[in-house]
Amino acid sequence: MAGKPTRMSLVKQLLRMHHNGIGIEIFARTLCVSKNTVKYYILKVKDSGIPFGNL
Repeated sequence: MAGKPTRMSLVKQLLRMHHNGIGIEIFARTLCVSKNTVKYYILKVKDSGIPFGNL
């Protein structure tokens, strides 16, 4: 469903998985979100300067 809000816990889990080296396609399937959603949140955190290890 387009425009559905994403829970912060999902975003944190996504970023932890990325920090641990899991590929975008794998955790997109695991978390039932699109690859573009995964890429969007990773890019947002990288641009903000927040280290992934703190999440």
